[in-house]
Amino acid sequence: MTIESHDSVVIIGRRDKMTTNKKIVKKRMVTIFIVVALLTASISAMTNIEKNNEFTGDLMMLSLEEAIAYSLEHSKSAESIALNEELADAAIKVNQDAARAIDDYSYEGFEPNRPSSKDADAYRITADYIEKQKIRNKMSEENIFKQNVKATYFSVLNGEEVVEIKTKHEKRLLKLHELIKSKFDLGFASKQQVMASEYAYIKAKNDTKIAESDLTEIKLTFNNLIGLGILQNVQLIDELAQEATINDSLDTAIEKGLSNRSELLQAEYIIELADKNLEKLAVRYNDRAGSVMTWKAKKKQGLLAYETYMSEIELDIRTKYLDVYEKSISIASLESALDLAEENLRLINLAYEKGMRVLSDVEKAQAEALETELALSQAVLAYNLSLDAYEIAYGEGTFVVDFDNI
Repeated sequence: MTIESHDSVVIIGRRDKMTTNKKIVKKRMVTIFIVVALLTASISAMTNIEKNNEFTGDLMMLSLEEAIAYSLEHSKSAESIALNEELADAAIKVNQDAARAIDDYSYEGFEPNRPSSKDADAYRITADYIEKQKIRNKMSEENIFKQNVKATYFSVLNGEEVVEIKTKHEKRLLKLHELIKSKFDLGFASKQQVMASEYAYIKAKNDTKIAESDLTEIKLTFNNLIGLGILQNVQLIDELAQEATINDSLDTAIEKGLSNRSELLQAEYIIELADKNLEKLAVRYNDRAGSVMTWKAKKKQGLLAYETYMSEIELDIRTKYLDVYEKSISIASLESALDLAEENLRLINLAYEKGMRVLSDVEKAQAEALETELALSQAVLAYNLSLDAYEIAYGEGTFVVDFDNI
């Protein structure tokens, strides 16, 4: 080693560099120690929070179908759907009473503005439409609600799977930490590597606690949604698995959708009502009268709405069909990727134990396995929700008419 002197300044090249490196290592170790302490405190705090949200009562086992059936009897949304039926019945009665009043009207002399039988017919058309749409409204509202229940049910299952995956990852890191400690005892690993592996393990433990907290939040939401006590102890017995694939052809689904969806019923009502009013007005007014022009325009609106709904319903079904297809491809791809990631991790672990791989290789393989497994769980959730949306699209849909605006 050479030592150079410049006036009163002495520069020691290699020793100075070694001293600097030691300071950096020491600083990193102190940083890791502080972070480990903070994460440990965070885990303790989350444990105390969990105790304030412990689920109670006898364990309630629920399949998805049982959860939906229970919610349609006990939830606030079910009450709201029932109230909307009552409002529809009231609207039907109002229109029927108006038609009956016209039928029973007693004329005295000449009354130019007296109601006609065509007015009574218009009220009957409206009453009949509300009667039909009331049934469709209930189906649509239940579809919206059941879709929400399914999404939350599957989200709970996904949350449970995420906790399970992160717990498995946590155990992997603990095993790696124990291995590094044994290597350190034999002189094949540094103190910094031991502390870094301990940090990774405690961070994973903290991540698991966060996932458990997220799961608790979803469970609370689910209980409230279906009408249970918020802290009711519930176990969902279905599994988060890819549901059955599409059976009908796309053309058949579109045909069903055009037959089932209630958007078209609304357009047909507007056209029929316009025809009835134009028939009444034709007795007294010509085509240039304002009222005649108004109802002609409304009929055109009805015809345009019908054509628009036809296109939109087909587009909706086709788009949701493609979404299901894309998500099924994603699942197949991620299943293959997970098999490769887990096998890669197994081989790298073996190589590391024999000293043929470095720690960073193991950490990278573990991260890839974790991310792929989490992505697969999320993909299955997304697929099931997209399949449900597709089935609703060619069923009754989610279109709800506000009878106050009729």
